Amino acid sequence: MVLSGRSWYHQQSLLKNQVVVLVANFENPQDDQWGVTKDIIHQLEEALEEYDNVEVQALNEEITAQEGIKVARAKGKKHHADIVLWGWYQDTDSHAKVTVKFEVLEELHYLPSVQTKPLIQTIAKLESFEIQTQLSEEMSYLTLFTIGLVRYEAKDYEGAIARFTKALEFVLDAEQAIVQNNTIDALYFYRGVAYYYKGEQDKAITDFNQVLKIHPEYAEVYSNRGCAYSEKGELDQAIADYTQALKFYPEYAPAYYNRGIAYSDKGEQDKVIADYTQALKFYPEYAPAYYNRGIAYSDKGEQDKVIADYNQALKINPGFTPAYINRGNAYFDKGESDKAIADFTQALKINSEYALAYNNRGNTYSDKGESDKAIADFTQALKINSEYALAYNNRGNAYSDKGELEKAITDFTQALKIYPEDALAYNNRGVAYSDKR
Repeated sequence: MVLSGRSWYHQQSLLKNQVVVLVANFENPQDDQWGVTKDIIHQLEEALEEYDNVEVQALNEEITAQEGIKVARAKGKKHHADIVLWGWYQDTDSHAKVTVKFEVLEELHYLPSVQTKPLIQTIAKLESFEIQTQLSEEMSYLTLFTIGLVRYEAKDYEGAIARFTKALEFVLDAEQAIVQNNTIDALYFYRGVAYYYKGEQDKAITDFNQVLKIHPEYAEVYSNRGCAYSEKGELDQAIADYTQALKFYPEYAPAYYNRGIAYSDKGEQDKVIADYTQALKFYPEYAPAYYNRGIAYSDKGEQDKVIADYNQALKINPGFTPAYINRGNAYFDKGESDKAIADFTQALKINSEYALAYNNRGNTYSDKGESDKAIADFTQALKINSEYALAYNNRGNAYSDKGELEKAITDFTQALKIYPEDALAYNNRGVAYSDKR
């Protein structure tokens, strides 16, 4: 299945061991009196103290509004920082207006746009530290959220979940927040995906539900929730979610692809083929869709269509070894043994430890009457996977074809030790015992 939130490629960024958060002095002659910078640093240190790979540094100088982002980024790089916090505030006799900037120096693929709006409060609130507290909590939230995304990109899903969950402790009333709500939505979104990859589907569904309360037409979230339901075996609910995603985003290829998987699990092959075809209409370079549609055609016995789909998958991805295996199987079913052997051999050139390729090539050699080559391939498969019951059974058949019945019986017996429910192995061993008389 394909989840939105995990790119179809992986981008390295900001994945070093230590993350440095640099906090500049807030621009105001009375900063020492109001203590905004000091309070932000203190709150950040407390929020991040359990994470030994994060360091909070004070810049001990201002970055003015006139200097702007360019200077903030330059000073951040000079101090080897990953995140720079800076801002300014002006006050009159009655009000203070605070502007805060949150700058991530390196590109994070999944980080949404972080925008803030000015915070205007009475001087009385500033004197009572309400502004400092609000700023500190929101900066702690943003920092933890960003570091959670760092762990997410590194595929450390447990670490990401811990930081996202900690960040939520600092979320204030949405109407009072100076941080745009898209970061809160994104937090639930990516925590849900992280729960999915950890196998905690109920928690994933809860987080996706949270996003959908805010954005009830968010197609990608319906598709993701469908994946979680599918993992739980709740296929009808999964299909309903994929269908809902496609109502809001009719060209969303992953939802067609995922719904195709769900229909496949239900054995509805015509619907499977229709959905993979639709996915390929919108994303014609997605090799797995050709591969999976090929499986559906194979289940229907349409081998020419199977081969056509695997041809296409291999044009897109020549190293896609399962496509060679399945195309080889289709050639075998059509009686084109030499083409089948060529495909299994190509799979083994790419992955010499592919036991299935040895097994299937061995079957093809057996079908051609080349028992010695078949036995060599089955033996190689068993070197790779000593618990491969099918390879024992197949090698037993090859030994039977050569008249080496003791060896055949030994292999059938071994197959049954591994898989005692294999009726075919019992039958084959019975035939071998009979032939010994």
